[in-house]
Amino acid sequence: MRSIGSILAVTCLSLALAACGDDSTGTGGAGGGGQAEGGGTSQGGGNAGTGGNAGIGGGSADIATAFCEAGIAHDEECDAENVNTLEQCLADEDTTCFSNFRPEVQQPLVDCLAARECGDGDDDCFFDVGAEEPTAGQEEYLDACGAKLAECPGTFGDDRCFITVFTTEAYAAMSACLDDECADVDACLSAAFDEVCPG
Repeated sequence: MRSIGSILAVTCLSLALAACGDDSTGTGGAGGGGQAEGGGTSQGGGNAGTGGNAGIGGGSADIATAFCEAGIAHDEECDAENVNTLEQCLADEDTTCFSNFRPEVQQPLVDCLAARECGDGDDDCFFDVGAEEPTAGQEEYLDACGAKLAECPGTFGDDRCFITVFTTEAYAAMSACLDDECADVDACLSAAFDEVCPG
């Protein structure tokens, strides 16, 4: 799967994840459109970030801090010239995104990101952790997204079809977008993704 980074440009998500984070940075980002609830965890090292967005399902301050600390520790070891402070990480939109992932994937995601080697990206962690125990509607969305992309090539990013860390509600919102005409799918998925990963 694409990194949250790529998804968030999956919003930063790119998603546009495209949406936001960078595979090499400690604070990490989440990608892909859609809503998610609960706190979240992230990349390497051992920091944690802030809670989740209001209305989507709060995030645990402790797990957010763990998310940030993991990223900071990773950066201190692998990218010492680009290390954020804990305060910067907690205020970052990528941490908000992480905090809105479904609660059961947050700690495993933090653990996976923290265990990465310096040269490893975050793609595998973001995909594998959520794929191990899919939530209701997740696999149906991924299958339908792949089919829609084949029907509408080039109209939206394929990274949006590899999102495994969102909530059931988020997958329902994104699945509804796949009923739209090809030209409208991208805007709809971006709006759904922004509910989880604003920015």
